[in-house]
Amino acid sequence: RDELGRLANLHKTSGERFHLVTVMREAPEVVLPFLKQRQTTLPVLWDQYGAWSSYYRVSSLPTTVILDQRGRVVHDYVGPSDIEILLEHVDVLNSR
Repeated sequence: RDELGRLANLHKTSGERFHLVTVMREAPEVVLPFLKQRQTTLPVLWDQYGAWSSYYRVSSLPTTVILDQRGRVVHDYVGPSDIEILLEHVDVLNSR
């Protein structure tokens, strides 16, 4: 919840350089009012059964996973993401 605003701002400024998606396990009737209240348009993937969390071995929230264009994990870390570090990894992907 704390990093949602920072991630939403990053998403707004990303243009076509990269795509940012948030994965949530909470029900849409919980998540959608929360996002609406914060006036964010950050894309959300509803992971109802934990398939994506399992696939990427997410054991704690928040977890940030950065994928390359082929869907391979480039970087992942547990805890609130540091936007500057996230941008550094995205810039490396964009330069490939």
